[in-house]
Amino acid sequence: MAGRLSARRWSGSWNGSEGGVAVRGAGAQLDLAARAEDLLRGLTVQVSGPVGNGSGDIARSSLGAGVRFRPRAPVAVQCHWEQRRYPEILHTGFFDQAWSASLNLRSDLLRTDGRVILLRGLLWEASALRAWYREAGEAAAPQQYALAPRGSASADQMSLTWTVQRMGTALVRRSRATADVEGNASYGGERFGRLSYARCDLESYLFAIQPASSGPWRAFAEAEIVSLEGKARAKVETWPFTPTLVDLLGHRRICEADGRARWTRWHIAAERGLGAGFAAKAGVSWYDIRPQFVVDSWRPAFLVFGRSDFQRDELEVNRVQLATVSAGASYAAPGWGVDLAVQQFVFARANDDRARGSGDAGPAPTQKKSAGGAPGGTRVLVAMTLRF
Repeated sequence: MAGRLSARRWSGSWNGSEGGVAVRGAGAQLDLAARAEDLLRGLTVQVSGPVGNGSGDIARSSLGAGVRFRPRAPVAVQCHWEQRRYPEILHTGFFDQAWSASLNLRSDLLRTDGRVILLRGLLWEASALRAWYREAGEAAAPQQYALAPRGSASADQMSLTWTVQRMGTALVRRSRATADVEGNASYGGERFGRLSYARCDLESYLFAIQPASSGPWRAFAEAEIVSLEGKARAKVETWPFTPTLVDLLGHRRICEADGRARWTRWHIAAERGLGAGFAAKAGVSWYDIRPQFVVDSWRPAFLVFGRSDFQRDELEVNRVQLATVSAGASYAAPGWGVDLAVQQFVFARANDDRARGSGDAGPAPTQKKSAGGAPGGTRVLVAMTLRF
């Protein structure tokens, strides 16, 4: 048996030259969980859920159940289902006008994982995730914004791990994730915006090698190739508080976005034990990203027929290159440990080298190399772990 009492309180603000936005929320929730092991040989069942509806504006809740079956060492299968609700009410002020909004989201997630030892040292693992999203069903109160989302998402992953004694371990993994969502935005029950569709597809291939440890040294290298594609269409009315007749003649804008990106990542790292529980770590990473992104927007003409005020915004950068250097140290003692890590983006560079020009009789296309540089950034992580 296990229990958890969480009390959250948060706030954020942004100030501009003509006004600002402030967001805040608070709430508490009690959750309980239970696990029964070895109901049958290798069968374990667990459940978890909230007690009551919680208090405050952040009334998150999560109800879940899981089953794991491991009849013998080479085979293991587990399945997990979880239902989440996010009916948070966000209180904020916008240009001195107070208003509130509800996320109004409910999700159901189903995940299955399995692993099989095919041969000695050869391990196959796979997982599949399916998620469905819809509105939580809370009615929109007067003077309150609300979302009515719905859609689905999926994620699949499969990997092979091969370990050879005194040589090391090699890993090959393929991952794919997709999402397709839509929804409406309303104010006091009256719709003023609609997300017709938002679709994305991500695919990744990862290759990693870890040589067998040599004394106090441990090292590994990995390379990853990732591709991402997405598109979306949305319509927003700039004044959502007017009756239908005024909306028909009023201002609204339709946007369509289409983008894709492909990037590669190379990473090499090493770790050395220093004795007495101390260890030092260092690594180098390289990123090469090639993005493309276009947004078209326009206003419907009279009675929503035709287009006016057409605008196209296109990402002017089609290649970004980043390099990072990281270093860290750790100390492990019986029952507790400390980790320190520092990561520095040593440079960032963005180019636009697309050929420009059109028509056979026109001027020869030129390559535009507008390089932009930045000193990068620094990430510092300090963690303390207590085991009990």
